[in-house]
Amino acid sequence: MSTIDTPQLTIDGRAIVNNYRTLCQQAKTQCGAVIKAQMYGTKSFKSLQKLVGEGCKDFFVATAQEAEDRFDLPADARVYVFNSGPPTSRGVKIINSLMEAIQAASIDAIHIDTGMNRFGLSPDDVAQLDAAKINENCLILTQFVESEVPDSIVTLRQINLYRSCVASIRSRLPAGRSIRTSIANSAGIFVPGAQSDLPRPGYALYGGNPTPWTQNPMNAVVKLEAPIAQVRRLKSGDRVGYLGTWQAETECWAATVPIGYADGWLRSGSNQVIVEYQQNLMASVGRISMDSMVINTGNIEPKVGDRVVLISDHPELSIDSVASRAGTIGYEMLTSLGNRYQRRYC
Repeated sequence: MSTIDTPQLTIDGRAIVNNYRTLCQQAKTQCGAVIKAQMYGTKSFKSLQKLVGEGCKDFFVATAQEAEDRFDLPADARVYVFNSGPPTSRGVKIINSLMEAIQAASIDAIHIDTGMNRFGLSPDDVAQLDAAKINENCLILTQFVESEVPDSIVTLRQINLYRSCVASIRSRLPAGRSIRTSIANSAGIFVPGAQSDLPRPGYALYGGNPTPWTQNPMNAVVKLEAPIAQVRRLKSGDRVGYLGTWQAETECWAATVPIGYADGWLRSGSNQVIVEYQQNLMASVGRISMDSMVINTGNIEPKVGDRVVLISDHPELSIDSVASRAGTIGYEMLTSLGNRYQRRYC
């Protein structure tokens, strides 16, 4: 397949930097940046240097291997590892259990579980911490359960429990030793009372909406386009795709687009996808296949080689809207986008 015929995924690194600025302004402090899963699937590694230029010094990954990669970050950058696992020589291990805390010679980061019940020390565990092991500027984290839900009682309870645990730790620190707080994720930055020393946005950096109850304050980062590979005229009664889950009610034009679930274009979005063609929004029809899907262009005759837009800054084509129609979340869509696209970075 020639380059012109290849689906193209455009990643706007400038938008990532602008989103970082917006989040810092909202948080009224310098933020960190979550860059796990290859920057949420965007692989926009050059933009990391620009984030450093904006004053970002704290980065978060999921695994020790991701910390080892470091993506050419400067030597003084701090890379924190969320998940329990083998120690890393280059990342900062986040302590997730009392046993890890007991075994550690010193502690630079602690995760407190305030309700996620996934990773982290329980409040009872916090009470048993040996505070003498806690280093200067140790980062104390927690993870919100539903910070994207406005006025959540659950979030308020988590904030209060977290503050109580932090106070307990501070009361037992050696004289003059300081710690740093980190409570707000992307949506948490917009939650009243969730202020902390180091907010750590992830999804919002890459264009996801941290305030789903209102208009997205973030700039779109990802644009996905694909060529039309084949055109046919459907008759009334013609069915499309495996098991013929869609049937034409009248004659119409159909365009086959070479993107499927092997490219991260989820099969769960079958008969739900919307694309833009010639400034018109059009629906996909039939089951999404491994390598292709079909668009109903109605009375508009499509041309082979013309491009359709699948993800963009159009409200109906935002990463959140696309994911919702596939019955999932934008996080999964971003991290699922495959390796067969021609990637363009700007």
